[in-house]
Amino acid sequence: MARLRLMYGELRAHALCRNRVLGSVFAKTWDLLLWLEARSSQRHELSAHVPQPEPTEDDAGAPPYATFYARASELSGLYMRTYRGAFVLAFALAGVAVAAAVALMAVSLLTSGHPPVPLILALGGLKIGVIVVLLVLERASHQGRYQEHATDFRYLAELLRPMKWLAPVATAFPTL
Repeated sequence: MARLRLMYGELRAHALCRNRVLGSVFAKTWDLLLWLEARSSQRHELSAHVPQPEPTEDDAGAPPYATFYARASELSGLYMRTYRGAFVLAFALAGVAVAAAVALMAVSLLTSGHPPVPLILALGGLKIGVIVVLLVLERASHQGRYQEHATDFRYLAELLRPMKWLAPVATAFPTL
C-alpha cells in the first residue's frame, strides 16, 4: 500500500533518498566505482554516462500510462542510487577502518608497543567514527528497504512501457 501511495505522490520518498547532499555523495561514489571498473578493464567509455535522447511527443504514450511510467522510473532511480551508493560507500569505509587498524598495529610494532597517544586517539577515533557511520548506513538501508523499492518500481515501469503502444490500439499487456 505504501508503494502505491508513493506512486500517487501521497507519500514522499525516504529522507535518505531525498537528501541532496547524501544523494550527491551516493551518486559520486557509484560513478567512482564505474570509473575504476572502466579504467581497470581498459575501456574509456562509461555506459552510464551515455547521453539519453530527450523524450518527444511520440514517446509520451497514452497520458495515464506515461505519467505512471515516468513516476515509477523516477522512484526506481532514486532508490537505486541510494542503495548502490550506500553499498559502495560502506565497502570503502570498511576499507578505511581496516587501514586505520593496520596502521595503528604497524606503528605499535615500530615503536616497540608504545605508539604516541595522539596517534592512538586519531586512528582509534577514525575507526570508531567509521563503524558508527557503517551502522547508521546499515540500519537506514535495512529499514528503508531501498533495494526492494528500486526493484519494484523498475519492474512496474517496465510493465508500463509496452502500454505506450498497446493502449492506443485498445489492448493490454497480457498478465500471466
